[in-house]
Formats: sequence, structure tokens, C-alpha cells
Amino acid sequence: ALALISSAAQAKRKCSMRSVLVNFTVQPTVSLGTDQQRCAGETQVLNAFFPNASYAWQDGSTAPTFTVGASGVYAVTVDVAGCTATDAISFTYYPLPIVDLGADTIICVDTLILRDVSRPGGTYLWQNGQTDPQHTLAQSGVYWVEVTENGCSARDSLSLGTIDLPVVDLGPDFLLCKGLDRELDAFG
Repeated sequence: ALALISSAAQAKRKCSMRSVLVNFTVQPTVSLGTDQQRCAGETQVLNAFFPNASYAWQDGSTAPTFTVGASGVYAVTVDVAGCTATDAISFTYYPLPIVDLGADTIICVDTLILRDVSRPGGTYLWQNGQTDPQHTLAQSGVYWVEVTENGCSARDSLSLGTIDLPVVDLGPDFLLCKGLDRELDAFG
């Protein structure tokens, strides 16, 4: 009889237990990538999308994506029902090199023009494959140079025209005695 009472007491305890429903939320993940270096004028879209998440970027915006166009640190917190993940990325933007070959021009065929586009830390590529910062222009044509600094490139060009030298014919050579004059005709 004692065994029966003990079994009944256990059955009574089982009946009075409550059940609890436990929901598990997936831990969000976010990876904005490695720090970046870009050239002025370029943009990069950062994407932190995670299903059923909300977003908080460093500037308070709440979209799943963020467009970067300037130097700085960009961070996002992704939240799914109170479970969060955070990531940050640094962007460094470099200015484009300044390149100026000057205005298009016309020169006499016996004239040379030297152009120098030297920049600290720059590399150079001229239309003919030359890689020096200085280039001599002499013939008619279009000349261009591309200058690269910190991985950022800019290009400028110059159209050069030439003018033939005038032809002057003063006639055949002659000897002139001292004290005599002779008129020369350049239009002759």
C-alpha cells in the first residue's frame, strides 16, 4: 500500500508541472569586409542584409545597405529579436592627381615644347609608352599623359599643330664690292 501512495504522489506532481515554450532566434552575422582605399569620385555600397533583421548604421540610418563616398569609419549593428552583431570598416579616399598639359596650341615646325607633369610619388604613361614625367612635343598630333598616385589615375591631353616655316628665296649668291648697294627681294 505504501508503494501505491508514493506512485500517486508522483503522478500528482507531474500533473501540476507547467510547460514552457522556448523559441530560439538565429544569431545574426555581418561582415562589411576589409578596410578599403578608393579614389575620389568612387562609391561603394555596403550590404549588411540578414533575414528578419533591423539595422543601425553609424549615422543613424536603418536601411540594410549604406553607400560610402568619403574617408571614414562605417559601422552597422544588425538586430534580430534582440540578438545583435556589429561590424565596422574603414575607408580612405585619395584625391585624383592634378594633370595639366596646357591648352591646345600651334607651333612652328622647328620649335620644341617640353611638358613636365612631375608629381610626388607619381607614375606616368604618355601616348607613346614613355614613362618619364617630362616629354618633348615636336610634331603635329594629340599628346596625352596619364598620371597615377596612390592607385588613382587622371589623364590630360593636348592637340599640337605645326606651321611650316616660310620659304624665302633671295636669289643666287653674289659678290658685292665695298661701297655698292644692291636691293634684295624676298618675294622674288
